[in-house]
Amino acid sequence: MLDELFAMDGSPGSAQVTKNEARASIDALVSEAWQYKRSADFRDLLEFVGKFRFQAPFNALLLHIQRPGASFVETAQRWRDRYGRRVKPGERPLIVLWTFGPVMFVYDVSQTEPDGDAPVLPLRVAMPFAMPPMVGVEQALVSTIDNAKLDRVRVTAAPSGSLSAGCIRVSSGATQPVQVSRRPPVVENWPVRYEIEHNETFSPSEVYATIAHELGHLYCGHLGTPNPKWWPDRRHLPEAVREFEAEAVAFMACRRIDPDAVLPPHLAQYLEWPEVPEGVSLDHVVRATGRVVDMASKRLPRRKDS
Repeated sequence: MLDELFAMDGSPGSAQVTKNEARASIDALVSEAWQYKRSADFRDLLEFVGKFRFQAPFNALLLHIQRPGASFVETAQRWRDRYGRRVKPGERPLIVLWTFGPVMFVYDVSQTEPDGDAPVLPLRVAMPFAMPPMVGVEQALVSTIDNAKLDRVRVTAAPSGSLSAGCIRVSSGATQPVQVSRRPPVVENWPVRYEIEHNETFSPSEVYATIAHELGHLYCGHLGTPNPKWWPDRRHLPEAVREFEAEAVAFMACRRIDPDAVLPPHLAQYLEWPEVPEGVSLDHVVRATGRVVDMASKRLPRRKDS
């Protein structure tokens, strides 16, 4: 019966919900779907729902709203019994509809960890964005994030699912502290113009590759420009051109840090095409790469007209 109480993860003593509470939770989640007003966001949502084959479309919608990039979900009990994995401390459950009750609480694979002699999950499920560690990436990552602030870029880790790597978007008006002088130390609160988010579970190498890719989008002009003297406005390029250019920037930037760097498939898929997409600008790619490489190796000056 829908009025029946049930455990959050199927174990005794867990939090319980009633039918009305479940309906309220679902209504709140669905109302958040109105955030997909941009066509690109809406397309990403549709692609996610289409690829999530093991869940009903409405449940896939709920999962995307709660944890973009979720790829493989189970209840806490099934993670323990079938896969020998436990939910990481502090992880919040995801809500999906349940045939025999109002809702069920599940966790994405990215919210779990092996417990003892757990069987090894396929790499494409557990770590689809994994890449070998790059030598010396830690300092390059710190320097890049620090320099990005000078272009009003904020980098943050997001609790994304295992199928979500990162993104860049125009900010809605946040601010962040920026050190504008070291001697004497001066810190100013600057507005954030662009937001880069990366998966919080990534290693330093995976974070750097993701940031380099998103900065490639920015400096190639795929998000427009606040000042044509800084980088161009090339917002209306086809997706294949934008992704090819961003992947090229990330590839060269990572190879500058470690000549043996190997990018994961999601950051090199367009580079594997048999032909270069029409419209790719080698000039803009090289200029953008130069900026990203400099950001990783030295403190950059403020923009002259910033």
